[in-house]
Amino acid sequence: MKNGTLWLDADGRSIQAHGGSILQHNGIFYWYGENKDTDTHNRSVDFVGFSCYKSRDLLHWENCGLVLSAVNEVGHDLHPDSVCERPSVLYNAETQKFVLWFHLDNRRYTRAEVGLAVSDTPTGPFTYMGSQRPGNHDSRDFTAFQDRDGRAYLFCSSDWNATMRVWELDKAYAKLTGSGKEILIDQAREAPALWHSGEKYLMFSSGCTGWSPNTMLYAESSAIFGSWRLIDDPCRGPGARQTFGAQSAAVFAANGQPYLLLDHWHPESLLNTLAPTEADVNGRTVFDAAVRGDAAAKAVADNYIHHLAVGVANLINIFFPEVIGLSGGVANQGENLLEPLRAAAAPMVFGSAFAKKHTRITTCTLGYRAGVIGAALLAKQEV
Repeated sequence: MKNGTLWLDADGRSIQAHGGSILQHNGIFYWYGENKDTDTHNRSVDFVGFSCYKSRDLLHWENCGLVLSAVNEVGHDLHPDSVCERPSVLYNAETQKFVLWFHLDNRRYTRAEVGLAVSDTPTGPFTYMGSQRPGNHDSRDFTAFQDRDGRAYLFCSSDWNATMRVWELDKAYAKLTGSGKEILIDQAREAPALWHSGEKYLMFSSGCTGWSPNTMLYAESSAIFGSWRLIDDPCRGPGARQTFGAQSAAVFAANGQPYLLLDHWHPESLLNTLAPTEADVNGRTVFDAAVRGDAAAKAVADNYIHHLAVGVANLINIFFPEVIGLSGGVANQGENLLEPLRAAAAPMVFGSAFAKKHTRITTCTLGYRAGVIGAALLAKQEV
C-alpha cells in the first residue's frame, strides 16, 4: 500500500479507527479507534463509538463493528455530545479480561478525565465502568502501556498538557495505584506512545499545536518512574519535521518488530482552501474539491453517496416508484452525484438484475426551488 492512500476495510469502506491502538492476541491484530463517521458540529464530531477491526497481516482489515457505543441519554458520560478519544486496550492474562482506557471530555476540553470499559472478548461489547481524574489531575491525550513483566501504566498529558504524568494500574488494570509521578515537566507534550527497547523505555510525543502537524520528539528513561529526557526527532525523510502530517497514536509489535501507529491529518487538503472556516462550508465544497482530485474530499463524497444510496435503495424496495427526484444544494452536482449514486444503489435493489423496468434516479427540474414553489402552489390552490 502506498503512503497517503485511503485505507479501506474488507467491505471497501474507509477504516474508522482514528487516534487508535493495536493489540495482538492469539495471532490476530485488533485495531481500536474513534469512529468519525458522523455529522460535524463546530469542529467537533458527535461521539458514535469506538470501532474495532481485525487482521492477520496488518494490511487487510475486517470490520468488527463498535465495541463501545454512544448512549443517547442526556447526562450520560457516553452521550454523543461527549468527547471520547484515543482508546487503548490491554489484555490482562490473570483476569482474562480486555481492558479499555480512553480520554473522556466535554467539547470545551475542561472535564479532562480517563474512562474505563472491560470485556471478555477483544471484539466486545465493552461494559463502561466509569471515569475519573487521575489523582485529581486533568488528563487529556494519554496512552495505556503494558510492560514486559505484565504491569500496566497510564501516561497522561496534564496541567493543560504542560506536564506528563505516569500512573501504575492495579493487577486488574482497572484502578490507579499510588500518587503518580510528574515527568517531562513544563515541556508541553501530548499524544504519548510508549515502547521498550533493550534496557530503555522510549516515549514518542507530539507538540501542542492544535490540529497543525508539528515535530515529534522521543524521550528515554531506564525506568518507568525514572528520569525521562527528551532527545530528538526520530523521523527522517521528506516531511519529517511535521511528522509526515500526522501525530503519534501508539506503538505495537509484530514479529518482534515495533511499529509506530500515526493518526494522519489533512491540512494540505483542498477542503481547507475552499472552506477555511465552518461558515464557508456548503453542499458544493466537498464535490468541488473531489472533482479537482482532492483525495480527502473524494473519501468524504464517497461516504456520503454510500449512505444516500442506502436510503434510495430502501425507498425503491418499499415503494418501487417510477422516479426518485433529488433536490437541494447537493443535487446541483448533477451527474457528478447521480452516476456514482446509481451505481451504488443498484446492487441493493431487490431483483434489479432481472427487472424489466427500473426506477429512474434523477434531479428535480426545479432544483432547490422545488419545495418553495410547491408550497406556494399549494397555498394558491387553497385560497
